[in-house]
Amino acid sequence: VPLSSKLYPCFPNPFNPSTTISYFLTEPGRVNLSVYDILGRKVITLLDDPKDTGFHSIFFQHENLPSGVYFVRLTARNFTSINKSVYAR
Repeated sequence: VPLSSKLYPCFPNPFNPSTTISYFLTEPGRVNLSVYDILGRKVITLLDDPKDTGFHSIFFQHENLPSGVYFVRLTARNFTSINKSVYAR
């Protein structure tokens, strides 16, 4: 069990057309999980809801994305983490 909240790398990565995003929370609270393009523009908000302590996963599929590098950003209470992911068509 992690000692602090954690955003795990997307799997698979690179992905086409889907990937799984997993994270662990050490305390309950509101979670925002969003995907940004290489220019920092928000592509989609996957989650903006309260979540309990523990391990969580979310399936991400977006067939209309252009190939490229994307950033997954998790914000939960006073924790923020960003991972890079590649979408390859």
